[in-house]
Amino acid sequence: MTATIITSAFGEPYADQIEPYAEMEPDAVVEAWKENLIETYRKDNFDFLKIIGEDNIPAGLNWEAFRNGKETSRTKRHLTYTVETYDYTGGAHGIGYEFNMNFDIRTGKLLLKEDIIKDGREGDEKVDLFEEKISPNSNFSLLEDGISFTFNRYDIAAYAYGIIDIFIPAEEIRPYTNPGLKLF
Repeated sequence: MTATIITSAFGEPYADQIEPYAEMEPDAVVEAWKENLIETYRKDNFDFLKIIGEDNIPAGLNWEAFRNGKETSRTKRHLTYTVETYDYTGGAHGIGYEFNMNFDIRTGKLLLKEDIIKDGREGDEKVDLFEEKISPNSNFSLLEDGISFTFNRYDIAAYAYGIIDIFIPAEEIRPYTNPGLKLF
C-alpha cells in the first residue's frame, strides 16, 4: 500500500534519479521530490532571474507545491486513502487535485473501478450510472453507505467549480457492482 500511495502523491522520479520512489523510505521520497522540484525551478528560471534582477521578481516566479495524504474512509473491508496535491509554477492560478485509493484491508490490494463496478453491460443493454455526459471514473471512495466519485477541476466542469464529488447511495449502486462483492 505504501508504494502505491507514494507513487500517487509524488509520481515517478526523474529519469536521472537512480532509485524509484516506491522503493524508498517515505522521508527520503519527500526529500528527493523537494530537491528535484528545486532543481527544476532553477533550470527553468535562473537565466531569467539574472536578467531581471532580484528586485523585480514577478509573482509568477513564486512556485508552490503541496502534498497531503490521509485516510478518508474505513469500512469493515476497505480503506480509502486520499492524496491532495496543489502546484503553482506560474500562470493565472495553480492546480489542485484529489486522488482516492481504495484498498482491501485484508490483502492490501488496490481496488480499481473494474473490481467494483460491472463492465457497463447487462446482457445486451448498456448500464448508465450517471447522466449521459458524465461517466464514473477511477477516482472514487468506498464509504459505509455508498460510493463517492471525485471529479477534479476540468474533469467535468470549469476550474471555478472546484472539485466535484458525486455520491451514489449503496442501494442505488448495488445493482451495478460486481456479483459476490461485499461493499456495504
